[in-house]
Amino acid sequence: MEERELLRGINVRLEIRPPFNRTAFPDDFVFGAASAAYQVEGAANKGGKGPSIWDTFTHNHPEKISDRSTGDIAVDFYHHYKVGRSVEE
Repeated sequence: MEERELLRGINVRLEIRPPFNRTAFPDDFVFGAASAAYQVEGAANKGGKGPSIWDTFTHNHPEKISDRSTGDIAVDFYHHYKVGRSVEE
């Protein structure tokens, strides 16, 4: 750790870390990403779908979810998939 004077008489310790980017991983490391229908679709009771275990859980135990939200709407992909929105929107 390196110590620097931030203001006169006030010293802070700075921990210098190497950059956290692709070079921090082995060459053969494979990055990935995932999502779940619950996070994306919404519309649990549309198009012949029924409630998932998470739909049931969030409705029966809203106190277990910090903001008491459900997946009823989520990002509402179910209603917007034909709109053709770009990632930047």
